[in-house]
Order: sequence, then C-alpha cells, then structure tokens
Amino acid sequence: MMSDPEERQPAEPAPDAPALGRSGAGPRDSQLDAGPPTAPASHRRAPRSVQGEPAPAEDRLELPAGALVALRKSGGLKFSSREVVVYRDGRVTYQAIPPEEPEAARAPRKLTRAQLADLRGLIGQIDFAGLTATVGRQNPDLFAYEIAASIRRRSHYLEVFDGSIPEPVAPLIRRLLQLMPQA
Repeated sequence: MMSDPEERQPAEPAPDAPALGRSGAGPRDSQLDAGPPTAPASHRRAPRSVQGEPAPAEDRLELPAGALVALRKSGGLKFSSREVVVYRDGRVTYQAIPPEEPEAARAPRKLTRAQLADLRGLIGQIDFAGLTATVGRQNPDLFAYEIAASIRRRSHYLEVFDGSIPEPVAPLIRRLLQLMPQA
C-alpha cells in the first residue's frame, strides 16, 4: 500500500547540517526560499582583468620595498601565474602559482652590476607616463604581463597583453622572462 505524498513527513536534517533553503509552509508550495544571498566561496582568485580593464586593485602587482622592477606573467590555456622581482641591489626572487619548479629554481640569486645597469637602461627607455595603465585586450588563451617599476623613487604600473605589447616595453619583458626558470 502506498501512502499519499501529502501525508509523508519530511526527514529531519541533522542538527549541524547547513541550511540550503526553506520550502514554503503550504502542502503544495513549490518555491524555494534560499534566504539572503551570500558571497560564493571559491579557491580561485578574481579574474585579473576583463576585456582590457585594469586589474582589480586588490590583485594588482605591487612593488616590494627596495625593489627596482617586478613582472607577473599570468594566463595561458592552463592558467598559471609567475612573478619575478629584481631589487636595487641586484637580488632576484621568483615565485609561481602553483609552484611548478624545483626548490633550487626558486632560490634567490643576484645580478651582476653590468646586468643590473642593462636592466635599468631598459626600464629608462619606457615612457610610463605616456602609456595608459592597461594596453590592449587579453585573449583568454594568451598571457598578460604586469610590470611595476621604480623610477626616481616613483612607482609605475603597466599591464600589457600578448599581441599588443608596445615596442619599448617588449625588451624589458623579454629580459625579465629570462630571469624566470625555464618551464
């Protein structure tokens, strides 16, 4: 013998179970009251930029104290993010998200005086004031490059994308990419 669905009692949830919503009070209510909206929990960061918009301020590449220049390369078919920072004294640090290189590849190293002078020359060739903070638009399969640089004690920020890298910026990006471990 089958019981009428209206007569069945719903199973009580466990006391520590999270509430996903509440059904209406009537026997035939079909609407779900999900309660007030909450922020979605996610292990991923917010998108870096959308269709050429600047990176959100909370995700923008910051120049650490004592640093000369920093580069973040992110994106690609299988998203990755890699950063290199060169300090005024020539120290170079590197990190990747997720970490993909062996520990030895991430160990800090130091540029020679000649290499540091060459890097300063490349930075000096860029007219940061003449460029907008974001140049071009990102194709989802290509990379975005964020650059933060210190010139005469002023910090400058620039974000460019594969396919629209201004000519004066390209040599600096190439040089900083050479400082990253080869993937």
